[in-house]
Amino acid sequence: MALAEFERSIIQERVNAGLRAAKARGVTLGRKPTLGEHQQAVARLMAGGKGIRAIARELCLPVSSAAKLVRAAKEIALW
Repeated sequence: MALAEFERSIIQERVNAGLRAAKARGVTLGRKPTLGEHQQAVARLMAGGKGIRAIARELCLPVSSAAKLVRAAKEIALW
């Protein structure tokens, strides 16, 4: 069991070193953001008078994601 713990700690150190090296090279980790694809559609639906839930339903998005997009569209409209 001690050998397995030792091996696990070595693996963990290697993984962390690899992640640090990737970040140092400027590699972006994780999933690409995809909400921006819906920004124009959200603005169009907002202009049509639809609410957040209706927008979410029409674009097949979670309500929280639709709310983020609506908030962003309102901020853009203010500038």
